[in-house]
Amino acid sequence: MRLPGALRRHPAEALAIGLYAAAAAVGALAAVWLVGAAIVALSRAWTGLDKAAGVGVPVLATLVGMALWESGAKHIYIDEIIWESLAATGVVGLRIAALGTALFLAARLSRA
Repeated sequence: MRLPGALRRHPAEALAIGLYAAAAAVGALAAVWLVGAAIVALSRAWTGLDKAAGVGVPVLATLVGMALWESGAKHIYIDEIIWESLAATGVVGLRIAALGTALFLAARLSRA
């Protein structure tokens, strides 16, 4: 099946792909990825492996991005480390992964 037909047949999944793409395109919308991830997790159109990739890859990319963050302070609290690393490099990882995952899920949906 072609992608436009698949998107019409699966509107919730189309919304999830759109939310992933929006999170990738606009940094301020990165949090809408969570709604897309919930739709992916509850979807019946994708396989379990598709769902695991759709939810897990962005989370893993965010954690890797946060791990790559370097703090210039010698004494910093853990909540500051988490927040600053998420804002500085974690969101970048999420946006890159959200784009790749949106393309992956769209390709898998067109085969459903």
